[in-house]
Amino acid sequence: MHYLRAKLSLDGDELGIAAFDDQDSARLGILSQADALLVRPAFDPARAVGETVRYLPLRA
Repeated sequence: MHYLRAKLSLDGDELGIAAFDDQDSARLGILSQADALLVRPAFDPARAVGETVRYLPLRA
């Protein structure tokens, strides 16, 4: 499994999620901006915009 730092967004009733481009583990500033971890299974192919994905919220 891969856990990508990501940002959640709300557009009306639609919840969106976008992974940060830079996932380097040393970039703690990006971790402080993230409010979710996008869960990506090993060998998961690229996803199209709008597909459903799993995530773990980092803030209540």
